[in-house]
Amino acid sequence: MNRIKYRKDIPTLKSTDSISEAFETVRSSGYGVLPVVKHHKLIGILHENDEVLLKTAEQHPSKTLGAIEFAEPPALRYDAHPLELIKMFRKNLLPLLPVVGNNTTYLGAVLRHDAEQQVMELFSLSSEGVLIELETPVTLRLSEVIRLLEQNEAQVLAIATRRNQNYADAQFVVLHLQVPDAYRLQRTLERYGYTVTYNSQAGESLLDDSMLKAQEFLRYLEL
Repeated sequence: MNRIKYRKDIPTLKSTDSISEAFETVRSSGYGVLPVVKHHKLIGILHENDEVLLKTAEQHPSKTLGAIEFAEPPALRYDAHPLELIKMFRKNLLPLLPVVGNNTTYLGAVLRHDAEQQVMELFSLSSEGVLIELETPVTLRLSEVIRLLEQNEAQVLAIATRRNQNYADAQFVVLHLQVPDAYRLQRTLERYGYTVTYNSQAGESLLDDSMLKAQEFLRYLEL
Protein backbone atom coordinates (compact mmCIF):
# COMPACT_ATOMS: atom_id res chain seq x y z
CA MET A 1 0.00 0.00 0.00
CA ASN A 2 1.21 3.50 -0.85
CA ARG A 3 1.53 5.69 2.23
CA ILE A 4 2.42 9.33 2.55
CA LYS A 5 6.00 10.34 3.18
CA TYR A 6 6.46 13.06 5.76
CA ARG A 7 9.29 15.15 7.15
CA LYS A 8 10.52 15.10 10.72
CA ASP A 9 12.89 18.04 10.34
CA ILE A 10 10.24 20.78 10.22
CA PRO A 11 10.31 22.90 13.41
CA THR A 12 7.40 22.69 15.82
CA LEU A 13 6.10 25.10 18.44
CA LYS A 14 5.59 24.00 22.03
CA SER A 15 2.67 24.96 24.21
CA THR A 16 5.19 26.46 26.65
CA ASP A 17 6.56 28.89 24.04
CA SER A 18 5.56 32.51 24.46
CA ILE A 19 3.42 33.87 21.64
CA SER A 20 6.04 36.46 20.69
CA GLU A 21 8.78 33.81 20.53
CA ALA A 22 6.52 31.53 18.53
CA PHE A 23 5.89 34.20 15.88
CA GLU A 24 9.62 34.76 15.57
CA THR A 25 10.17 31.02 15.07
CA VAL A 26 7.48 30.88 12.37
CA ARG A 27 9.00 33.85 10.52
CA SER A 28 12.53 32.47 10.67
CA SER A 29 11.39 29.03 9.48
CA GLY A 30 10.30 30.41 6.11
CA TYR A 31 7.17 28.23 6.03
CA GLY A 32 4.67 30.86 7.16
CA VAL A 33 2.94 28.36 9.46
CA LEU A 34 4.11 25.81 12.02
CA PRO A 35 2.39 23.08 14.05
CA VAL A 36 1.80 23.62 17.76
CA VAL A 37 2.42 20.58 19.96
CA LYS A 38 1.57 19.83 23.59
CA HIS A 39 2.76 16.62 25.24
CA HIS A 40 3.61 15.24 21.76
CA LYS A 41 0.05 15.86 20.54
CA LEU A 42 -0.98 18.30 17.81
CA ILE A 43 -3.15 21.08 19.24
CA GLY A 44 -3.03 23.76 16.55
CA ILE A 45 -1.28 25.60 13.74
CA LEU A 46 0.18 29.09 14.09
CA HIS A 47 0.02 31.40 11.05
CA GLU A 48 2.53 34.23 10.86
CA ASN A 49 -0.27 36.62 9.76
CA ASP A 50 -2.76 35.73 12.52
CA GLU A 51 -3.79 39.29 13.41
CA VAL A 52 -5.63 38.34 16.61
CA LEU A 53 -2.63 36.54 18.07
CA LEU A 54 -0.27 39.26 16.86
CA LYS A 55 -2.23 41.79 18.94
CA THR A 56 -2.20 39.38 21.88
CA ALA A 57 1.58 39.08 21.58
CA GLU A 58 1.91 42.88 21.67
CA GLN A 59 -0.34 43.21 24.72
CA HIS A 60 0.89 40.12 26.59
CA PRO A 61 4.42 39.26 25.35
CA SER A 62 4.93 36.51 27.94
CA LYS A 63 1.63 34.73 27.31
CA THR A 64 2.21 31.17 26.11
CA LEU A 65 0.65 29.19 23.29
CA GLY A 66 -0.81 26.80 25.85
CA ALA A 67 -3.18 29.55 26.94
CA ILE A 68 -4.57 29.90 23.41
CA GLU A 69 -7.61 27.92 22.28
CA PHE A 70 -6.72 26.92 18.73
CA ALA A 71 -9.24 25.79 16.13
CA GLU A 72 -8.97 22.10 15.30
CA PRO A 73 -6.03 21.92 12.88
CA PRO A 74 -6.21 20.07 9.56
CA ALA A 75 -4.07 16.95 9.73
CA LEU A 76 -3.43 13.70 7.90
CA ARG A 77 -3.03 10.28 9.41
CA TYR A 78 0.31 8.61 8.80
CA ASP A 79 -1.39 5.76 6.90
CA ALA A 80 -3.33 8.03 4.52
CA HIS A 81 -3.06 7.44 0.78
CA PRO A 82 -0.99 10.00 -1.19
CA LEU A 83 -4.11 11.12 -3.06
CA GLU A 84 -5.56 12.26 0.26
CA LEU A 85 -2.70 14.76 0.38
CA ILE A 86 -3.94 16.52 -2.73
CA LYS A 87 -7.53 16.57 -1.45
CA MET A 88 -6.43 18.03 1.87
CA PHE A 89 -4.18 20.65 0.29
CA ARG A 90 -7.02 21.73 -2.01
CA LYS A 91 -9.25 22.30 1.01
CA ASN A 92 -6.53 24.08 2.98
CA LEU A 93 -4.32 26.70 1.34
CA LEU A 94 -1.36 25.91 3.55
CA PRO A 95 2.31 25.37 2.65
CA LEU A 96 2.40 22.29 4.89
CA LEU A 97 0.10 19.83 6.63
CA PRO A 98 0.78 18.03 9.93
CA VAL A 99 0.83 14.23 10.03
CA VAL A 100 -0.48 12.45 13.11
CA GLY A 101 -0.63 8.94 14.48
CA ASN A 102 -3.05 7.47 16.96
CA ASN A 103 -4.65 9.92 19.40
CA THR A 104 -3.40 12.94 17.39
CA THR A 105 0.23 12.18 18.26
CA TYR A 106 2.32 14.51 16.12
CA LEU A 107 4.71 12.67 13.78
CA GLY A 108 5.84 15.24 11.23
CA ALA A 109 4.59 17.31 8.31
CA VAL A 110 4.26 17.23 4.54
CA LEU A 111 5.14 20.22 2.37
CA ARG A 112 2.90 21.08 -0.57
CA HIS A 113 5.79 20.52 -2.97
CA ASP A 114 6.45 17.08 -1.47
CA ALA A 115 2.79 16.15 -1.89
CA GLU A 116 2.90 16.99 -5.59
CA GLN A 117 6.08 14.94 -5.96
CA GLN A 118 4.50 11.93 -4.25
CA VAL A 119 1.51 12.02 -6.60
CA MET A 120 3.86 12.29 -9.58
CA GLU A 121 5.64 9.16 -8.36
CA LEU A 122 2.31 7.41 -7.79
CA PHE A 123 1.28 7.95 -11.42
CA SER A 124 4.81 7.57 -12.84
CA LEU A 125 4.63 11.13 -14.17
CA SER A 126 8.37 11.54 -13.67
CA SER A 127 8.99 8.67 -16.09
CA GLU A 128 9.48 9.26 -19.79
CA GLY A 129 6.26 8.52 -21.60
CA VAL A 130 3.45 9.68 -23.84
CA LEU A 131 0.18 11.24 -22.72
CA ILE A 132 -2.85 10.28 -24.78
CA GLU A 133 -6.40 11.36 -24.03
CA LEU A 134 -9.49 9.64 -25.38
CA GLU A 135 -13.11 10.76 -25.36
CA THR A 136 -15.33 7.74 -24.77
CA PRO A 137 -18.79 6.79 -23.51
CA VAL A 138 -18.98 6.45 -19.72
CA THR A 139 -20.05 2.84 -20.26
CA LEU A 140 -16.64 1.97 -21.72
CA ARG A 141 -14.83 -0.93 -20.11
CA LEU A 142 -11.28 0.18 -19.42
CA SER A 143 -10.13 -3.42 -19.79
CA GLU A 144 -10.98 -3.19 -23.50
CA VAL A 145 -8.71 -0.18 -23.94
CA ILE A 146 -5.89 -1.75 -21.94
CA ARG A 147 -6.12 -4.96 -23.97
CA LEU A 148 -5.83 -3.00 -27.21
CA LEU A 149 -2.88 -1.01 -25.87
CA GLU A 150 -1.01 -4.12 -24.79
CA GLN A 151 -1.64 -5.73 -28.17
CA ASN A 152 0.13 -2.73 -29.71
CA GLU A 153 3.25 -2.86 -27.52
CA ALA A 154 2.12 -0.06 -25.20
CA GLN A 155 2.95 -0.27 -21.51
CA VAL A 156 0.40 1.48 -19.30
CA LEU A 157 2.14 3.57 -16.63
CA ALA A 158 -1.03 5.22 -15.36
CA ILE A 159 -4.67 5.62 -16.33
CA ALA A 160 -7.31 8.06 -15.10
CA THR A 161 -10.80 9.16 -16.08
CA ARG A 162 -12.72 12.41 -15.76
CA ARG A 163 -16.27 13.31 -16.73
CA ASN A 164 -17.00 15.44 -19.77
CA GLN A 165 -18.65 18.55 -18.33
CA ASN A 166 -20.56 19.17 -21.56
CA TYR A 167 -22.00 15.68 -22.08
CA ALA A 168 -23.23 13.55 -19.19
CA ASP A 169 -22.79 10.29 -21.10
CA ALA A 170 -19.18 10.99 -22.12
CA GLN A 171 -15.84 10.89 -20.33
CA PHE A 172 -12.16 11.48 -20.97
CA VAL A 173 -9.66 8.67 -20.43
CA VAL A 174 -6.12 9.92 -19.82
CA LEU A 175 -3.32 7.45 -20.50
CA HIS A 176 0.35 7.70 -19.56
CA LEU A 177 2.16 5.21 -21.75
CA GLN A 178 5.50 3.94 -22.89
CA VAL A 179 5.10 3.05 -26.54
CA PRO A 180 7.54 2.75 -29.49
CA ASP A 181 5.41 4.90 -31.80
CA ALA A 182 2.71 7.17 -30.40
CA TYR A 183 1.50 8.28 -33.84
CA ARG A 184 0.96 4.73 -35.00
CA LEU A 185 -0.86 3.91 -31.76
CA GLN A 186 -3.15 6.90 -32.27
CA ARG A 187 -4.04 5.70 -35.76
CA THR A 188 -4.79 2.25 -34.35
CA LEU A 189 -7.02 3.67 -31.63
CA GLU A 190 -8.90 5.77 -34.17
CA ARG A 191 -9.32 2.76 -36.44
CA TYR A 192 -11.03 0.96 -33.55
CA GLY A 193 -13.43 3.86 -33.11
CA TYR A 194 -11.77 5.76 -30.26
CA THR A 195 -11.67 9.57 -30.45
CA VAL A 196 -8.16 10.80 -29.60
CA THR A 197 -8.42 14.34 -28.19
CA TYR A 198 -4.76 14.71 -27.20
CA ASN A 199 -1.43 13.11 -28.03
CA SER A 200 1.70 14.64 -26.50
CA GLN A 201 3.79 13.28 -29.38
CA ALA A 202 1.37 13.91 -32.21
CA GLY A 203 3.16 13.89 -35.54
CA GLU A 204 6.40 12.52 -34.09
CA SER A 205 6.17 9.11 -35.71
CA LEU A 206 9.24 6.92 -35.61
CA LEU A 207 8.08 5.31 -38.86
CA ASP A 208 7.93 6.82 -42.31
CA ASP A 209 4.37 8.10 -42.80
CA SER A 210 4.07 6.84 -46.38
CA MET A 211 5.27 3.40 -45.31
CA LEU A 212 2.72 3.39 -42.50
CA LYS A 213 -0.10 4.29 -44.88
CA ALA A 214 0.95 1.52 -47.24
CA GLN A 215 0.99 -1.00 -44.41
CA GLU A 216 -2.44 0.13 -43.26
CA PHE A 217 -3.80 -0.16 -46.81
CA LEU A 218 -2.48 -3.72 -47.14
CA ARG A 219 -3.96 -4.57 -43.76
CA TYR A 220 -7.30 -3.17 -44.94
CA LEU A 221 -7.19 -5.37 -48.06
CA GLU A 222 -6.49 -8.41 -45.91
CA LEU A 223 -9.61 -7.64 -43.88
